[in-house]
Amino acid sequence: MTTVADGLYQYGGMPVTGGVPPFVSTNSKTFFVDPVNGSDGNSGASPKTALASLYRAHYLMTSGNNDVCYLIGNGAASGSCRLSLANAIAAQGPTETAATTGMLTLSKNACHLIGIAAPGQWARARIATPTGTYTEATFNSLTFMTVSGSGCYFSNISLYQSFSTGADGEICLAITGDYNVFNNV
Repeated sequence: MTTVADGLYQYGGMPVTGGVPPFVSTNSKTFFVDPVNGSDGNSGASPKTALASLYRAHYLMTSGNNDVCYLIGNGAASGSCRLSLANAIAAQGPTETAATTGMLTLSKNACHLIGIAAPGQWARARIATPTGTYTEATFNSLTFMTVSGSGCYFSNISLYQSFSTGADGEICLAITGDYNVFNNV
């Protein structure tokens, strides 16, 4: 086996995501999130050391470096990456500001999110609220996810805002950043 610049050797094979442009540069890092088998205490640098949450992956990414996060789906609803205030708090390191909402804010420029799952409307590289009773009040935000970074690429993910009770003004995805690309989302 040969080590090549795209990390083929170190990851035991790069994820094949059909048509996804490579973002690897000298400064970029790759992170893996596996909601079922990962842990936010891991480095996230390989599928074997995957993180559990997108909150933690976003914290570790560096704005402007073309870092990539691969969200590993398992083909079932049980593999969904769950957003919640409790999960946001649990994903924080000791030096981070305390989370006050479950909203996932992707604020870093040129940081990319790619789902590893079969493509399609019901792809299970999915971001959702926890199962059971979950409301805007317990999430502590009307907005589920915000993309405020610019120059980001999102591919092959599904968003499922499934609050148990609705409220006027609920927003699944707010985009305030510029020059972002959404492919099969």
